[in-house]
Amino acid sequence: MWSWWQRETQRWAQYDQHTTNQLEGAFYAQQLQINVSASTPRGTLHYSIDLLRMVQINQTTRFERPVKRDPLAGSATTGVWEYEDLGSWHQYGFNESEHLTSVQQLAFPKTVLWMIRHGRAQSYEIDFAQMTQTNTYTRFSRRIRLHQAPTASTSGRSGAALAASIFAVVGAETSAAASSQSSSVDEILKNAVDCTKDATDADQCPVCIEGFSANKPALRLPKCKGGHYIHGECWKDCWSNNRKSCPTCNVSYALRIGTQPQGSMTTNEIRQDIPGFPAGSGTIQMTFSFPNGIQGPQHENPGHPYTGTTRVGYLPGTTEGREVLALLRRAFDQHLIFKVGTSITTQQPNTTCWGSIHIKTSLRGGPYGYPDPNYLNRVKEELRAFDIK
Repeated sequence: MWSWWQRETQRWAQYDQHTTNQLEGAFYAQQLQINVSASTPRGTLHYSIDLLRMVQINQTTRFERPVKRDPLAGSATTGVWEYEDLGSWHQYGFNESEHLTSVQQLAFPKTVLWMIRHGRAQSYEIDFAQMTQTNTYTRFSRRIRLHQAPTASTSGRSGAALAASIFAVVGAETSAAASSQSSSVDEILKNAVDCTKDATDADQCPVCIEGFSANKPALRLPKCKGGHYIHGECWKDCWSNNRKSCPTCNVSYALRIGTQPQGSMTTNEIRQDIPGFPAGSGTIQMTFSFPNGIQGPQHENPGHPYTGTTRVGYLPGTTEGREVLALLRRAFDQHLIFKVGTSITTQQPNTTCWGSIHIKTSLRGGPYGYPDPNYLNRVKEELRAFDIK
């Protein structure tokens, strides 16, 4: 089901069953990255799998290989994905189409498809907001669409069904019935286990500030430290209003997507060391580029134009600096680093400006530069607030 590209043999090589199970679980839990290990004659190798960029990264050498996911045989779909070429529409292969359906149902903002072209793996970025396919090398874009099937198969478990069962775990510990085909919140809550007996008299629902009873049972939020309780209907109201984090401790229960406009994040390494970090560690330079555009419904002034920008940021080329880079890339892919609004420094309205995650924009001196021995810890705390860790 999950494979990595072997450049040496020009073939896809399947992961072992244990790693496949890890990857599939992380995929449906909406994780953007997972660490895995593999035993080889050279010893145990450690990798990070980026589930948005669909690449395997050697944690020691930083060498990247393409990764692909082939859905389970018999999985159901609601239609066929197609791309436009020279004015006509062409179907993706079955595996690619099924994967795109699963990713979209899990509300990922984008994904990467790897396809074999002339004996080499070529990657295409799929953007679900813009409904485009972009060649990551040439940056040439095509339109895509989901062509609805007249009827949907009910054999097997669809991506929606699996997403529904994962969502049920968020609400409370679940019964076996939680893996039903329904993805409605009402059906999910109906299948949740009543935890009222575990709540004390002092416990109250943090939304309506009322206690728990047989008529208004307690559901436990499992990701919270120690577990917090909430009424099922109140939890459903939170999700309906796009508040998908615990009202008590703010732990996120869904992939958080910001309002950052479409843009790109590229990196390169320079030999210059950052003050305060080991000699020879070098610097990672991040370049963020955004074109001009029109504001969408998620922005302050929908339908009005906004100006783009190009900004540069810096991280130390240390192990911790590279860890922070991976976290910042996840934040960028979740549209969290920038926003469209009024710039604090220039007071220009309707422009692309920084959000609440701070990036160092100078190598030396000033509030936005180095040395700053606590910066990496601070930015990790800022990212943790978005459940990126």
